[in-house]
Amino acid sequence: MSVLLAAAPVTVAQAQPATCGEVEIVAFSDTGETLDRIIGTAGVTVHRVTHPPIASTDFFNGNEALFDSVEHSRFLGGEYLRQRYEECGSAGTRFILAGHSQGVLAAREVALDVPAAWIAGVFGVGDPAQKAGARGVTGGGADGNGLHRQRVGKDDGTASSDPFYDLPVPVFLFCHDDDPVCAGTPSPDLGPHFGYGEAPEERQELALRLRDLVEAAPAPLPDPGPADLMFAIDTTGSMTPFLAAAAASAESTADALRALSSKARVGLVEYRDHGGGRAARTVVPLTEDFAAFESGLRGLRADDGGDTPEAVHFGLVTALGADWDRGAARALIVLGDGPAHDPEPVTGLTAAALTDIARGVAPLPGGAASARTVTGPGTGVRIPPVPVYALAANDSLSAQMGPITTATGGAVFPIKTSDEVGKSVVRVIEDATTAPAAGLRAAATVLAGTRTTLSGLGSSRAGDATFAFDFDDDGAIDRSGLDATATHTYPAPGGTKARLVVTDRRGRSSEAVVDVEVRAPDSLDRADPRPSASTGDLTFTAATGVGCVLLGCGILLLVTARRRGRQ
Repeated sequence: MSVLLAAAPVTVAQAQPATCGEVEIVAFSDTGETLDRIIGTAGVTVHRVTHPPIASTDFFNGNEALFDSVEHSRFLGGEYLRQRYEECGSAGTRFILAGHSQGVLAAREVALDVPAAWIAGVFGVGDPAQKAGARGVTGGGADGNGLHRQRVGKDDGTASSDPFYDLPVPVFLFCHDDDPVCAGTPSPDLGPHFGYGEAPEERQELALRLRDLVEAAPAPLPDPGPADLMFAIDTTGSMTPFLAAAAASAESTADALRALSSKARVGLVEYRDHGGGRAARTVVPLTEDFAAFESGLRGLRADDGGDTPEAVHFGLVTALGADWDRGAARALIVLGDGPAHDPEPVTGLTAAALTDIARGVAPLPGGAASARTVTGPGTGVRIPPVPVYALAANDSLSAQMGPITTATGGAVFPIKTSDEVGKSVVRVIEDATTAPAAGLRAAATVLAGTRTTLSGLGSSRAGDATFAFDFDDDGAIDRSGLDATATHTYPAPGGTKARLVVTDRRGRSSEAVVDVEVRAPDSLDRADPRPSASTGDLTFTAATGVGCVLLGCGILLLVTARRRGRQ
């Protein structure tokens, strides 16, 4: 197995590995030798970059500089992983995030930000956010809660850093029994915190555990996002063979969706024409119950008709009123063999109006055009944009649907015989599930007045997409571009929401909203766990002008211990 180790570039362009390894190690560490000696013994190399240091008091007193530094490393590390995954993801490359001390905080955040399929494991020593006895935590100090976890802890005994342990990735986090940073012991001695791997036996053991993590990296997880597909099917008399083909392909439709989406829902609408009965109705609302969908398909009966055009627009508007998931890949598939009224009698719907509704530009109509599913968003509400696809067994319908599908990011699939229905549906599903699915995450702890990162790196199928961030979910986009992460400073404590809209080059979009709990800096437990100067015999001095050589400055970049009365 090939292994590479790299860190994100900061201020200057850095040479990237020429080849793509099966597993690449990204290191978040301090200026010391702590992580270096473990990695060196494991037989891998490191790509170095520099960062400014923070003072030791900024960590032990819980000052904002620590949070700002971690967010800086999180931002750079996440963007580096995104760039590297775009280069090597197709080759199956995944990443082990390794860190010491403050570097573990950055590694944890990045592991939560990106899709789990990118991560082969997390390796760390001296984790300040350690949870006693949690998965992957080992060493003599494994039964202690880290200093940072104590600081960001909640009254119910949980901490904002805890969701990390729920990630479906291998974790190895080692803590010395007398390390005050990860074990949370009130000791003035930082030697154990910087002494990981100093003893040859321990160094060899930790190096082997890192090597084991690399060699035992599990197969990549699939990375599909959710998908919502609504079908609008013409059930006039001439559709009999096409209905039979659609019902016969129900199982292959379900299989195709399950293979391409982690959470797929399907729904069904039938339409005919105005006059002589209901022009359109919802047969099956969006559901994960594929058996109900198949039953609905098999229950369709071709009847009436005998003339054209049909109430195609009304059928599509009925389907567009479904309870769409804004974070899912979405598609509306129309199957018909007759052209549409344009404008439509009774409803007055036109192709232009339908297009604007599907694009989310215009709201769902009221009045005679307001047939919707009972769980849908309601009259006057703008739905999330929905690409429209047409399986058209009629040249006039193909021509009419062309501008609509192009404007919404869908496509037309002309079909000549019922035998083409099954294959065409699968082709539509394969295309529709390439649309982006937005994923947004805020930092575990957000402090008022301190820069934080909003990460869209968890978005699926977003390689060529634009990321638009609304920091306070007020409907106005605050930042937009190709970067999947954005930094923002919330000025005051309180609860708010942030929103992300991911849009690909075809105009297909997805949204994600996340709660952001902004805490006041004085809400943190700022008590220094070390004995005071009157009870201890050590003082601590942080060196100045020392740069971090790896992504993510260490919590104490260079600390000297000086006994009183000695020079």
